Order: sequence, then C-alpha cells, then structure tokens
Amino acid sequence: MTDPEKIEADVKRAMASVTESQWKRLREPFPKVQKLDKGKFSIDYISHAVVVDRLLSVDPTYTWEPLLDDRGFPVLSTDNLQAGDTIGVWGRLTILGTTVVEFCGGKDIEAAE
Repeated sequence: MTDPEKIEADVKRAMASVTESQWKRLREPFPKVQKLDKGKFSIDYISHAVVVDRLLSVDPTYTWEPLLDDRGFPVLSTDNLQAGDTIGVWGRLTILGTTVVEFCGGKDIEAAE
C-alpha cells in the first residue's frame, strides 16, 4: 500500500469509529462569540479556553503539537498573519483519530499556540 493509500485507509478507519454525537458536538455553533475591534473592521473571536473546552468535551485525548524544524524548534512564520498578529506557528492537531496540520497566529508565541 502506498503512503497516500495508507493515509486514506487510516482516516477512513478513524472516522468510522467516531460517533454521530461526537461529530454533532464538534459542529455545534460556539455560544460565546466575541467581537474584536481591528480598527476599520471587527472580527468574530472565540477564546482559546472555549475551544479547548469543546475539544476536551468531544475527545479528552486530543493533542496539539508544534511542527519542529531540523534543530527541534517550533516552525514559526511572520507571513500570512491577520491584523494584530505578529507571529504564527505551524502545528498538528489530532482529534478523534484524525490529524491535521494547522497554522495559528497571535501577538506572541504563547497566543499563537
């Protein structure tokens, strides 16, 4: 089996073990959407604590880890940031057996994670 075929098989197997109630809970709208004023416009914002609470309620074993460079440091970026962000970090989020690579931005490295 080639790598893409193995990945597809792993994803299908992981998704088959997820219950409809878990998917439903993940898709629910967030009740505490805040507005952040960015000068000429505002953006919807959901706090880190609210997102983590949702992830933990669906999958208490979820993980997030930064992608690391050859020296073992997190892969950081200052490209493609939203207004107000100064740093971004690439990471892997695994929930319900599925892993995705994602990009998070913030005012500093702690906020980006």
